[in-house]
Amino acid sequence: MRNFALVTSALALIVGALALPAAGAADLYVRFDDVQGEPEYDCNDAVCGVTVVGYAFTGVGTCVSGCLALPSGSPQLALSFSVERTFSSDACRMKSGGGTVDLSWPDDPASTARATFSFKARDSHAVSFAGSISASTTSALPVGEQLKGYIDFPPSPCIGGTTSGSLAFSPSK
Repeated sequence: MRNFALVTSALALIVGALALPAAGAADLYVRFDDVQGEPEYDCNDAVCGVTVVGYAFTGVGTCVSGCLALPSGSPQLALSFSVERTFSSDACRMKSGGGTVDLSWPDDPASTARATFSFKARDSHAVSFAGSISASTTSALPVGEQLKGYIDFPPSPCIGGTTSGSLAFSPSK
């Protein structure tokens, strides 16, 4: 079981690295550890379905590079996924859809940014997403700035749990 966990973690890191631009290409890179993920299911009054229709992740980030222009303090993350397709082998693992990233800084409450994105899971371990800033009150993340990122699936995607991910922002061209 431990070897499986090590292989899964290694694969998630490789997929995450593929989702990010090459070193030096991003103006800003933020890493999120201990992100809490919660699935949302399609439910009605009679029976709750087993297919994930959404996923919400929240956590605190650490800026790794390009940090000088950001507001002070650690960025707060809220990722919201709207799932269009799940894996046929596991209805709890999202495969494609869209969503939003909301960033805020508790030390500077007037600074916020929102990005919209589309996503596609390349395997059943992590989800890669890409989009752009759609609203911002901080000059470090102007509207139109490109976003790439990934989020690992929690160890138990049907229940949710703690995971990690990252975001990279690059100037729009």
